[in-house]
Amino acid sequence: MGNIMQDSDEQFELFTIEELHEALKHLKPGKAAGLDGITTEVIQHFGTRARSWVLALFNNCATTFCIPKIWRRARVVALLKPGKDTKIRKSYRPISLLCILYKLYERMIMVRMSNNCLRTKLDSALDGHAAVSCSTSLITSRMVMRRDK
Repeated sequence: MGNIMQDSDEQFELFTIEELHEALKHLKPGKAAGLDGITTEVIQHFGTRARSWVLALFNNCATTFCIPKIWRRARVVALLKPGKDTKIRKSYRPISLLCILYKLYERMIMVRMSNNCLRTKLDSALDGHAAVSCSTSLITSRMVMRRDK
């Protein structure tokens, strides 16, 4: 992995272009864009310079613990439930459309955390110590990330 950012006792290895490319493979085409209007297809067609800029943005977010304000907002759309009357309010369910770049960033964090948890769990098992529940850590982290939007 890349360079290391140090903040007191914490260390963060900067995301690499390989991690970004791997995360891009998992974006689902045809998904609606968030408030920034950037679709999955546009992101997947980014060239080398644009991908480098996105990587720099993600690393900046990770090292400063700050994300763009637009990523904290969502476009809420009402979808009609199948077979329901269009004139009744309860016939609709709200969905929140998040920015695709935020979803990509979140995926890279989750992959990194999952890999670290697996490595920690393996290390603990080899040392004979009780392994900390990685799934609990991941769920808690995800809840904190969602709350901060």
